[in-house]
Amino acid sequence: MKKNFSGVFFLLFSVLIVSILPACWQGEKKQIVKKQAGLVVINVLDKALYDDCHIKGSIQIDLEKVSGYALKNIDKKAEIVLYCSNYMCSSSGFARKKLVDLGFENVYVYEGGTAQWYQLEYPIEGPAKSSYLKRKMKAPAHLDSYVLDADELKKKIKLNNL
Repeated sequence: MKKNFSGVFFLLFSVLIVSILPACWQGEKKQIVKKQAGLVVINVLDKALYDDCHIKGSIQIDLEKVSGYALKNIDKKAEIVLYCSNYMCSSSGFARKKLVDLGFENVYVYEGGTAQWYQLEYPIEGPAKSSYLKRKMKAPAHLDSYVLDADELKKKIKLNNL
């Protein structure tokens, strides 16, 4: 009788393991997230400024969360363009440095930001009530090779259907 009991126990245990393991594997498969590729345009301003006015097709990620978001959601070979408010704002440059340090390969900055984009009357979303949007600024005399101007960014957005 002892032999029968251990055989039945082994059989029940085996059935239980075989029925649970596929569910565990299935759960792992669900956690695989397809990372964004192509062009990703990120506004690093706070949500309130983003909601007021942003480049159409861009997403908002707080500066402090850019690294974590990118590692989890963006392919390292994707083309990433970061922007903030205008030439006086350095947040997009800080975000670029973080992403390059993490191994992202194609990271650019649009330093004219929301203000220049708005002034050029390029596609925006939001009511555009913030006063900084109307302040005209000149681009610095020298821009680094990773800095895009408004026309370059507009072409990229059009090519990627954002």
